[in-house]
Amino acid sequence: VEEISELMGLYGDNYSVVEIGIETGSPRLLSKYMPGKVKPFKISEWRDMVLHSAELLHSNNWLVCYSFILGLPRETRDDVLKSLELVDELRSYNCVIIPIIFMPAGALRKRGDFAFEQMTNEHWELFRRCMEQTLRKAPSFLKSDSLVKKIRNAFIRAFFYLGIIKMRRWKIGFET
Repeated sequence: VEEISELMGLYGDNYSVVEIGIETGSPRLLSKYMPGKVKPFKISEWRDMVLHSAELLHSNNWLVCYSFILGLPRETRDDVLKSLELVDELRSYNCVIIPIIFMPAGALRKRGDFAFEQMTNEHWELFRRCMEQTLRKAPSFLKSDSLVKKIRNAFIRAFFYLGIIKMRRWKIGFET
């Protein structure tokens, strides 16, 4: 990554963006539905691998868009809590985190869709933390030297900051 970043001239305001599907912080769900995702590593190394990669990309001027899936079949409270822990550990990096609602495909297509009505308090908290991280960090993806783009980006940043305020109010409502 360091060599590629150097070749691409990634420093200062020059950066690149990559999307990485983390999907879950739960080793149990990872082994059940995505066992090949970590090859050639072990599933028990997933969390550390994600965090090491986040540090490596962050320190080499890569902005990352991570995704987490909410509502995988047979997902337990503990599985969601493991994802919450991983999201919390990613907060210090320059990344956005997108929560994705499970929609069955492939071998899982016979499973039903996961709907907002099925979300537990833990799912909502995961959704909220992902969105809050995205609202906090997404403006850093809007760097530009063009005056027109700087003005446009200022409006976009204001929109994101209003979103952060709304998410914090939602958190207060969620905790009561």
